[in-house]
Amino acid sequence: IENLEDLLKEKDNQVDMARARLTAMQAHHCSSEGALSSLEEAIGDKEKQMAQLREQRDRAEQEKQEERELHERELAEYKMKIHALESE
Repeated sequence: IENLEDLLKEKDNQVDMARARLTAMQAHHCSSEGALSSLEEAIGDKEKQMAQLREQRDRAEQEKQEERELHERELAEYKMKIHALESE
């Protein structure tokens, strides 16, 4: 009977250790999931920021192009006026 009691105590200890390991693994899994979701959220935020920056860049390039075209038209008009004045 003593042998069986010792064996039972040993098995109880093994079960307690297995429970502790399971709890630790579950805690690690939860923290890993939390870290993963935080990283996914951060990546999503960065992608949104990148999209916004691309849109800003595209708008700035469009404005620059429009301004350049305006200056080219004005320059052409001034050249025509100079040519007209020289012809007089």
